[in-house]
Amino acid sequence: MVVGSISAGYSTLKTYGGQDSSSASLSYGRPLFDGRASFFVTVMSTRGQDSNTNVFAGFVYNFDANYAVSARYERFQGINTEAAQFQKAQPVGDGLGYTIAAESVGSPEGTATVFTPSFQYNSRWGILRGSALQQNDGNGSHSSYAISAAGGFTWVGGAFSVGRPVTDAFGVGKVDNIEGVRVFVNSEEIGKTDANGMVVLPTLTSFVDNQISINTANVPLEFSFPESMRVVSPAYRGGAVIDFHAKRLQAVMGTLKIRSGAEVKPAEFFQATLGCRRRRRIPP
Repeated sequence: MVVGSISAGYSTLKTYGGQDSSSASLSYGRPLFDGRASFFVTVMSTRGQDSNTNVFAGFVYNFDANYAVSARYERFQGINTEAAQFQKAQPVGDGLGYTIAAESVGSPEGTATVFTPSFQYNSRWGILRGSALQQNDGNGSHSSYAISAAGGFTWVGGAFSVGRPVTDAFGVGKVDNIEGVRVFVNSEEIGKTDANGMVVLPTLTSFVDNQISINTANVPLEFSFPESMRVVSPAYRGGAVIDFHAKRLQAVMGTLKIRSGAEVKPAEFFQATLGCRRRRRIPP
């Protein structure tokens, strides 16, 4: 059984000709629900010219790798703050991430509430961000909104692509002309190939090994690959073409038989050579 962790601290400050002060703190933290959640609380007491006791407490619960909810309570110098937040993690590749947060701040002057939702959507063509703020306090209600879009252009290996902004290194994955193949960077899905079998990889890290892989389950059976994972290490603001050299295989199924006179029988224990002869077209 995990009891948690406890820590304590004490400090004192003596000044020449000033006000001496001291502070003591006690902290406790513990994981909950088999590590899915965690709880922590810290109490700090300060004694000096201005004596006060501050409290910090928080709780985080992870539903899975993408969704989490958290709550926080804070009492600092007579001001109380309660906050809650629900979050969907932003995917590295295409997809939506968002945060919904609410906060209440109480002070001797009154209480203010703030509601701040925000989102980011990563698409093949760029990034769309949006946020809003709704605040209610003693001076009334205040609202603000913001929206922005960002994109980038890349040119590498003779291919021009439009996609998300490039902040470090980048690359272009190539899987013949196969559409819909899932491509991963360091085991994180970055996107799917387009109708030309290409996908822009805008999040590569320069001067380190980046593992680029594909999900071969999305590839038709008539294609084969020498390898499904490649490692590249581009320069800063440099680009790389990661071609998986997909090859189409033409399979032929049937039964080979041998005719001997009027008798036709399976070609067992025979050595046979299959050839292909192009028929020459005779001009009219």
